Amino acid sequence: MRFHKEYLLIERSLGGKVDPRTSRSAFDLDKEIAEIAGFHGVSEKKIRDQVEMGKTVEREHDDLHTVLHPFLPEWMTLEVFAQFIAHAHLREIPDYYDRLAKMEKSAEK
Repeated sequence: MRFHKEYLLIERSLGGKVDPRTSRSAFDLDKEIAEIAGFHGVSEKKIRDQVEMGKTVEREHDDLHTVLHPFLPEWMTLEVFAQFIAHAHLREIPDYYDRLAKMEKSAEK
């Protein structure tokens, strides 16, 4: 499946299977930023900056959002969806979007 990796990232961000009955209150994004920062030993500001970059970059997955929309909670707008993808990437690599920008810039040369 073309979207398999992204789907698994969203599923993990939601703490399990994607379920439209899940309440948004179950997800504390500020708490998650603190956890990501603590895990990687970086500042929360650094992670917040990366999340802001990521929300823009990950909007490219609007096609995945469209496919998953029937299975997502009502509050999972494209912007929130992009933020969840960003959080999933940052759990793995705390400067993911800095690295991505650097790679894209070097590819332009």
